[in-house]
Amino acid sequence: MLTVTPIAAATALVYFDPRNWGGDITFFGIIGIAVFGLLTVPVCVTYIPTLVFTPIFMNKLSKKEAFYIISKWKFFVFSIIGGSIAGIFIVLPIIVLSMNGGIKIIVNWLWAGMVAGSVTCPIIATIYRFSAFNK
Repeated sequence: MLTVTPIAAATALVYFDPRNWGGDITFFGIIGIAVFGLLTVPVCVTYIPTLVFTPIFMNKLSKKEAFYIISKWKFFVFSIIGGSIAGIFIVLPIIVLSMNGGIKIIVNWLWAGMVAGSVTCPIIATIYRFSAFNK
């Protein structure tokens, strides 16, 4: 979560609106934005609790039989949708703080949260599902 999520969010921001986020779509530019975002953006208010509560939530979810018997395509669809929603909630402080910046910046952050969540959640859910199959 400390690597994939910020890189996915930074990539989403750069590809969605390159002029607003550095102009160049380069590997080091995206890594730079991701590190800068982790260190400076007030998302810590929700990101740190997310780091704490994700394992708790996934442990509870992984104890349900449906978590394992659901078909793979439904598993991924649900985790992508759930991750998108969770991603929006994680960047909500940034969205609130950027309300004065106009709709363009708000949409940028909505997009970044959705992409980061929809990438990270299926990875985490798959790790939990796979680890249970190998017990």
